[in-house]
Amino acid sequence: MSLRTKLAISFAALAAAVAALMGVIGYTATNEQLERATDQALLSGGGRPQMGPEADEARGRDAITVLSPAGDVVRSDGVVQLPVTDDDRTAAASDQPSVEARTQTVDGTPYRILTVAPGQSRGAVLVARDWSEAASVLRRLAGVLTVCAIGLTALAAVIGWLLATAISNRLVRLTDTAEEVSETGRLDVPVPGGGTDEVGRLALAFNTM
Repeated sequence: MSLRTKLAISFAALAAAVAALMGVIGYTATNEQLERATDQALLSGGGRPQMGPEADEARGRDAITVLSPAGDVVRSDGVVQLPVTDDDRTAAASDQPSVEARTQTVDGTPYRILTVAPGQSRGAVLVARDWSEAASVLRRLAGVLTVCAIGLTALAAVIGWLLATAISNRLVRLTDTAEEVSETGRLDVPVPGGGTDEVGRLALAFNTM
């Protein structure tokens, strides 16, 4: 593998690693922000549609299930029947208050579900909101980040290739001159090069031998 190829691959790998890291950080931060906003909306609204022009939309997105201390469903409102897990039943029977959040698919639709238990074995309330819109935002974000990462990697590979070409061309000329000196025994063959970098200093050292 030539030097220019190694440098181009190295630049591309470094750019890909940085882009992947930034993408993961950006995606995670956005996901957490969406989850936090939805959780706060559910807690403030209790999973109940609000009055006003957004009431019809909320009715189509929210659901609520009330559990008895024994973990039985005593009330269920909304467009879907929320699944009740063992953790939900444990929270309903617990003496300690708790709020647990999860994202779960119900009848093919993702929902953000909160299990709110007041403690003292007084049951629990499951409130949920359709997570489809947020999931769509996250998918689009993932697509944009992927395209940006690919573009950055390609740009870094091109820059690495051009830089490697500039360096390797000077080294090739030095190599050709060194081979000529070795074959002919002449020490007066001028060595091309210049500058103050390592390649230029090497050429200067050859010329002063």
